[in-house]
Amino acid sequence: MTCPISLLGCSAFCLHTESDLWIARNLDVPFTAGYIMSNHRGIAKQSVVKGDLSPARWDSRWGSLTVNMLGSDFPMGGINECGLVVEHLWMPGTAYPDCRGRGALLEFEWMQFMLDTCACVEEVRTQAEHVAIPPGRVEMHYLLGDAAGKSALLEYRDGKPLFYAGHSFHPSVVTNSWYDESLRHLSAFVAFGGNSVIDPSSTESLDRFARLACAIRHGIPHTESTIQDTAMQLLDSVIDSTLFSAVYHPSDRSLIFKTSHNTDPRMLRLADFTFSPASPRIMLDIHAATDALAQFDAHKAIASMQETFAIGGDFLNLEAYQPAMIGRQ
Repeated sequence: MTCPISLLGCSAFCLHTESDLWIARNLDVPFTAGYIMSNHRGIAKQSVVKGDLSPARWDSRWGSLTVNMLGSDFPMGGINECGLVVEHLWMPGTAYPDCRGRGALLEFEWMQFMLDTCACVEEVRTQAEHVAIPPGRVEMHYLLGDAAGKSALLEYRDGKPLFYAGHSFHPSVVTNSWYDESLRHLSAFVAFGGNSVIDPSSTESLDRFARLACAIRHGIPHTESTIQDTAMQLLDSVIDSTLFSAVYHPSDRSLIFKTSHNTDPRMLRLADFTFSPASPRIMLDIHAATDALAQFDAHKAIASMQETFAIGGDFLNLEAYQPAMIGRQ
């Protein structure tokens, strides 16, 4: 079965105060199974890329919590113990740089690599120059944030990286369109110098971008609990085929999340986990309450992977992951 492209309408944004940052995202996919997994520091790793590519090799410097539907080391996004957040959204038209002379990684591995090796947004920018994603992979752009309050968007267009940060990444909203195209669309609306009125019901990428940007432009509260609630409300306003919604607070090393199957917001803090190599790995069904945290179960991880593969194997080009999925559990 192929994955309907209409079910990939993800949305994300950053909320900034003078000294802090929250990152919010909706994961809109047709899958239903997944786990939040802990990932240890001090582990030697190698990419699963095959053929004539040179696989990236690295040691994990930092522990992390990630949302996984494809098994270990192939996350949909996550946060590490330094407060670095790495997330992705589908970006049709993406063309990754040439892999020659660089360590090669598959697109979901790229996120785990960055969470394993980087402490902040600027380190991701540097590391991204040394690794590359092969052609023909799922087209993505990457949303980044860190505990110092920095956020950025990394896109790959015509084989070149486009890195938006600081004033160039304002408003800090991402959907499934090029960022410069999204800004041009936004300029047509009243709050941004134009005459158009926001369509409150459209699920098109550019309209979701405009709706979030305009809502954020009108102001956000300045208390931590209210910002988190506001972020979830904004995510609710752009729900499409959303399975998983998350609000990361990098400086607190925490995430609040809910799913389409369990709409009660739940919180996990990295301070409550042990990431040393000798400690047991932990996993949590994305739909479960946090008191269901348990030691890593390879059979459950494999079952989740197999469901995802059955639904999205063709679109996500998962044949490159499948041989390693079971072996890495």
